[in-house]
Amino acid sequence: MASSPRSGRQPGHPAAGRYTVAAHEADAELQDDGSSIGEGARAAILFHEPFFDAAMVQLEAGGSEMTERNDTDLEMLYFVTEAEDGQVEFRLPETGFNQKLSRGGEVLVPAGAAFTLRNMSPAIPAKLLAVVPR
Repeated sequence: MASSPRSGRQPGHPAAGRYTVAAHEADAELQDDGSSIGEGARAAILFHEPFFDAAMVQLEAGGSEMTERNDTDLEMLYFVTEAEDGQVEFRLPETGFNQKLSRGGEVLVPAGAAFTLRNMSPAIPAKLLAVVPR
């Protein structure tokens, strides 16, 4: 997400010219074949702007996770929009920091940090909104 080279305002980019994204549109984009970012994890770019990207991330129930590195010079924000209480785990492996999140929770990923988000719920998928500086 953070390394995408094109502005969302450029014609041809899926998020070009958007000012709003309805929940049903984000859900449909998460189901596209190209949205898979790993086993049980999906992401859809909602906005692709000159200074930030915004994406919806879905982690399936049963331990699905995503592991990435914040390759920007600024913090990334993840906001939990749907999840079972206390079942989204945020980890910073390099420091040992570990935090359980619920719906409405948010985390800042430090610049340059590796991180993992994992859905520990056995039954409920988790959705998070990511705001990534460019």
